[in-house]
Amino acid sequence: MASDILISFTPNSLPGFSSLLVFASGPLSQGISFPDRLFLIRVVKSTGLPIVSPVNFTTQYVARFGDPPIGSRIFVRAVVFSSKGIASIPIQNTSVVIEGS
Repeated sequence: MASDILISFTPNSLPGFSSLLVFASGPLSQGISFPDRLFLIRVVKSTGLPIVSPVNFTTQYVARFGDPPIGSRIFVRAVVFSSKGIASIPIQNTSVVIEGS
């Protein structure tokens, strides 16, 4: 895979003692608008220091699904849990895989 798969967020960090859960679909056809299911790919837990943007989950994604083919679509969902275990509203986005530089 020539490019990394990243999640960027604003502000540039999440508070200490929070967790970020990243879910993703396997590579899908560009014509798919809603994936059947998303799989847990990465959990980032803070031990007091902020979680800094961007979060790279390329290694975990490729280990689960292999290199996504050029032109396929990937869905990604992120959920933040506060230090008290309260979940944020899930944020979901999709992207078509393009040739990396």
